[in-house]
Formats: sequence, C-alpha cells, structure tokens
Amino acid sequence: MIFSIFAGAVSGDEVLPDDSTFNNDLPDISPLTGSEGSAGGSRSPTKIAFYSDYMSISDTSEDGLSYYADALRSQGYSVEQINAPIASSKLSGYDALLIIGLTGYLSSDEKSAIEDFVENQDKGLLLSGGSSSALNDLAQRFTGGSMEWFGSHIVCDPTDYEVYPKWVKIQTFYDHPITENLNEIIMCKGTNIPAAWAYGGIIGCAYSDKDSWLDED
Repeated sequence: MIFSIFAGAVSGDEVLPDDSTFNNDLPDISPLTGSEGSAGGSRSPTKIAFYSDYMSISDTSEDGLSYYADALRSQGYSVEQINAPIASSKLSGYDALLIIGLTGYLSSDEKSAIEDFVENQDKGLLLSGGSSSALNDLAQRFTGGSMEWFGSHIVCDPTDYEVYPKWVKIQTFYDHPITENLNEIIMCKGTNIPAAWAYGGIIGCAYSDKDSWLDED
C-alpha cells in the first residue's frame, strides 16, 4: 500500500473524515518491536529505506534528513539510506521506501522495481518534495494521473500563518498513526492529486481552517 504520495495538507469540508473517506483496510504502520516466529515471539523492527538524489540521513544541517531519520528511530523503526540505482535487490528486506526530494528522473528499471515493491510485495511508499515532473513520472505508475498545483489562492484568515500569509498553519488533525504527537504543520508549498486518480483509499489527515483559503477569482 502507499501510505502517502504527496507532501502538503488537505483542506475543505468535502474531505473531512467520515465513513465515505476513511479506508478501514489501510495497513497498520505502527512500528514493530521485534521477528515473528523467533525465540520469545518477538518481531524485528520495521525497516525503512530512505532514498534521495541529493539529501542524506547523516546530514545534520537544516538541509539534511537526519531529523527525519531520528524521529522514526525514536519510534522504534530501523532506518537506512539506499543509493542509486534503485533495484529490487536493494529494496529486499525493507517494509517501506521513503523517496525525499527527488530531483532527477528515475530509470524504467528503477520505476519497475518500485512498482513491484509496492504492488506485488505490498510494501509502503512515501513520496515527498522535489521536482514535480520527476515525481509525476513515477507516480503515474500508480495513479494514472498527474500531480497538480493547488492553483492561485489567497489567504482569508489573517492569523493562521507563519512568517508569510501564504504559509498557512495546519492545526487540525485526524486521529491516525501518522499524525500521532503532531500539533502543527506549516504549509509553505503544496500539491494535490485528484481523488479519481488515487491508488487505493484516501484519508484526509490534516486540515486548515475553513476560512484559510479563497479562490483568487
């Protein structure tokens, strides 16, 4: 299953959680604590593979991903970074692939390896940040459509933003494992994908205030 495919938050009454938008068949993405069937009945930690063509989980600067990896490790996940080219052999043994800040196009073989990882092995995939063209090129394997910008909007509520009015504060979260202990998101950029193109069920996990956005027209 794909845990999430694009960064950003969702706003609007039409996606507020209810029986029609909540997918009860989503996988349990809580960290495992040690390997089923081993001595004592323990399970090995859920293994997460990071991939980025320019950022590293060992980079502790503001432009690095160490904070992201540390946050996952603090919750019991095992986190490692894989290097190009992405291949089935490199993904073997991992439970999810996180592609962060993709700037270059993946090869056909790399995209096929990711598609097999998700669809045939039922593993997780998260895409976040980077080139919209490169992300679309991969996402079309799963969605059949393309990522789109939210479009031209202006902020109505003058209080719920950080630094700039267009950097909207997201402070309402649906109860879900990926929003646990999350109190605020500052959305400085965002994208969307039409629901009809989505792979599997959709949950709106974070929402801005109803008066945060107006169509510019």
